[in-house]
Amino acid sequence: MIEHTYRAAVKIGDDYVTVEQKLILPVDASDDAIATATATAARIFAAQCESVELQIGFIREQRGPTSPAPAPASGNGGTSYAPREPDAPASTKQHEFIDRLRGKLGWSVGQLETFARGKAIDLLALTKGQASALIDALNASPPPAPPAMDGARRLPGMDGDDIPPPEPNGGDGEIPF
Repeated sequence: MIEHTYRAAVKIGDDYVTVEQKLILPVDASDDAIATATATAARIFAAQCESVELQIGFIREQRGPTSPAPAPASGNGGTSYAPREPDAPASTKQHEFIDRLRGKLGWSVGQLETFARGKAIDLLALTKGQASALIDALNASPPPAPPAMDGARRLPGMDGDDIPPPEPNGGDGEIPF
């Protein structure tokens, strides 16, 4: 006998649903036998889906309509977030996330420090509550503007210009080390 198992985990909202199909056939199974087994598995799966949908509908009818109030937006995962210990030192994850946001914005460490000071936040004594507020503020910051091209050398091919790059070491073909 040959056993073949196919599994797929599908994320739906915050939950994962695992779908599994297992076929067990003799070693000498014909293509027709394989096709029949696969079609049967698909029919079983469709019947299971229909049954689950009916059960969910029944549960919803019994409980009545519910619509949770939307949580306020926040940069910390899309919902309002209050750290458990707001005065405790910021976590390593918070520090790493702030650094990733800084890089995403194209800011230097000095620019981040200036931004934080403007929010009355001391990066050297950062608490969980301050880190959370800083993350929200960084997420609300506009994306970086593209670099200005005034007076800068344009790359070849930009705006139709074909400016060749300069030759290394005055054009003798050698790169000095």
